[in-house]
Amino acid sequence: MSILNELENYMDDELVNDYNVQDESTIDNDIVRYANEAIKTFKESIDIWDDIKITYVDSIDELGKFRSGTASSTPSVLLNKDGINDAVDKYNVPLETIVTTTIFHELGHAMCEYDFDIYDSKFFDYDDEEEFVEDFAEDLYKYGQVSEEISKLLSQVREDK
Repeated sequence: MSILNELENYMDDELVNDYNVQDESTIDNDIVRYANEAIKTFKESIDIWDDIKITYVDSIDELGKFRSGTASSTPSVLLNKDGINDAVDKYNVPLETIVTTTIFHELGHAMCEYDFDIYDSKFFDYDDEEEFVEDFAEDLYKYGQVSEEISKLLSQVREDK
């Protein structure tokens, strides 16, 4: 077994132990469908990664969480199934909106990490990463658009491939 495979197995074990991973078959079908649609939409606009991993959990205090350290290969997003359902009820927002914007938000963090890791923060200049990823998620969700900064990053990624 290669070092990379050992590391991936360790990360999967760590994920299961730390976050109480839920089998996808136990997750509400609509959440899974909206998550898959969000990934498809994201990849149509932002073609940095061939694959994006979604893991359903129930032991984080947020709706979602980007797993730091995964942006340079396959970004991993944790989705809190219970938190998502609670947010739908609490804020009276459609499930599709909560799932999609949560995934976009977390993948915004992945792009920030990617820019930092691969390009030494060449493309993104922000004082507040949370504000940056919130704006990104809203723009992609509402308008299907990305900022000029993201467009420049994507151009560089395509050039480097």
